[in-house]
Amino acid sequence: ISLMKDQVDALRASGVAAGCLNSAMEPDERRKTLKALDSREMKLLYMAPERLAADGAYRRLTEWGCDAVAVDEAHCISEWGHEFRPEYRMLSEIRSSFPGIPIMATTATATRRVQDDIIRQLGLNSPLEVRASFNRPEIFYRVEPKRDVLSRIADFAAARRDSSGIIYRSTRADVDKTSAYLRGRGITALPYHAGLPEEVRRSNQDAFRNDEINIIVATLAFGMGIDKPDIRYVIHGDLPRSLEAYYQETGRAGRDGDDAEVLQLWSAGDLEKYR
Repeated sequence: ISLMKDQVDALRASGVAAGCLNSAMEPDERRKTLKALDSREMKLLYMAPERLAADGAYRRLTEWGCDAVAVDEAHCISEWGHEFRPEYRMLSEIRSSFPGIPIMATTATATRRVQDDIIRQLGLNSPLEVRASFNRPEIFYRVEPKRDVLSRIADFAAARRDSSGIIYRSTRADVDKTSAYLRGRGITALPYHAGLPEEVRRSNQDAFRNDEINIIVATLAFGMGIDKPDIRYVIHGDLPRSLEAYYQETGRAGRDGDDAEVLQLWSAGDLEKYR
C-alpha cells in the first residue's frame, strides 16, 4: 500500500492519469477511482494481488479495458521465493482471462529456480529475460555484534544527521522504543508499523518522503520498495529473515547511484529467536 501511494502520487505529479485500489482508501477516494476507470479516463491502475483475487475482479478489468499487466515483486508468485503469498498464485489467471496482452514480471531477488517458476505461473511465452548483477558497488556493507543497540543506532544516525535513513527493527515494540530514543537524542525520527492507525502511517511516510524528517524506524510493514532515491543508509537493529530479504531491504539505499552505507547488528539471540 505504501509503495502504491508513493508511485501514484509521483505519476499524478507528472501528469499521468494513475490511481490505485486498496484496503486503506477512503470511500470517497474509492468512488472517484472507480468512476475514472468506468469512463476509461484512468491509464494506470495499481492493485494488490489480494484484491485481484476478489470475486468479479477479472470481469471489472475486462470492462475497464486491460491492455497490459506488470507484476512487481514477482518472486512472491513462487513457493520458493522468500516472500511467497498464495494470492500471487492466482495471477496465473491473467493469461487465460487476457490471452493477447503483454505481461511483464519484475523482482530484485529471484534465484534461477524462482525465475523459471514465475515464467511458468504467468504463462509467459519465450519472454525476454533481463538480469542485472546483484552487486551494488555504491553500497558499503558493515556488520557488527549487537551491543547497546539503541546507543549504537543513535550514534550512527547522529554522524549522518543531514541524511535520509531507514532503521529496521523486528518488532513493533522495538520500533516504538527506537524512534522515541532517537527523538530523545534530538534526531528526527518517526515510527512505521502495522499496529499504527492508517492515517498515522501515511502521515509518517509522507513526512519521510518529503524530507520533513530524516529517519523512519520500521518493521517489514514499511513497503516492499519505498520510492525514495536518496536514502543514504539502512540500519538493521536485528537480523533479517533471510539473505534475500536482507538484500531487498538494504537495496533501498543509494538508488540514485550515490554512495550509501548499511549497518547490520546481530546477536546469537537473534539466531535462536528465528530458529
